[in-house]
Amino acid sequence: MDTKLAWIAGFIDGEGTITIKRAKRGKYGKLYHLPYISCTQVNKERNFIALKVLQKTLGGSLSKYVQRPMDGDRIDTITWNVTSRKAKECAERLLPYLIIKKQQAQLLIKFTTLFVRKDKKTWLTDEEIEKREKFFYKMRTLNVKGKLRLQRLNEGTAKADVIV
Repeated sequence: MDTKLAWIAGFIDGEGTITIKRAKRGKYGKLYHLPYISCTQVNKERNFIALKVLQKTLGGSLSKYVQRPMDGDRIDTITWNVTSRKAKECAERLLPYLIIKKQQAQLLIKFTTLFVRKDKKTWLTDEEIEKREKFFYKMRTLNVKGKLRLQRLNEGTAKADVIV
């Protein structure tokens, strides 16, 4: 048993996110979907050390959010994340140790396996987008926490405020 990967899996199970992000890109607003694994913590030294272990072991990047006065009482944070093929590799390494987010990791791996682009074409067909959207909504269902469900004000947009 790889104890470091087991620890990381527990950390991701409790504090992380395994998902498929959806965003609009380009002047025509075409949708794209991105496998994504992340973990965000309050920016304190011990949290930074933990996220640095994730980065050193699994790759990815660290980014800091520093509070601006206009953000009110939001706290400075640091985020580790991996995307695309690197997210698939990460999910495959953690899968044997995940408990809570095992289904999300399996879905992310399947999504990445099915939709790795081999050509350089710019836009997806409507059929390809529809297939990816099914994975996106399945992942959203898996990631709902408790009875509270946040809904986008406009499901047609990739970024929107939420209502509770």
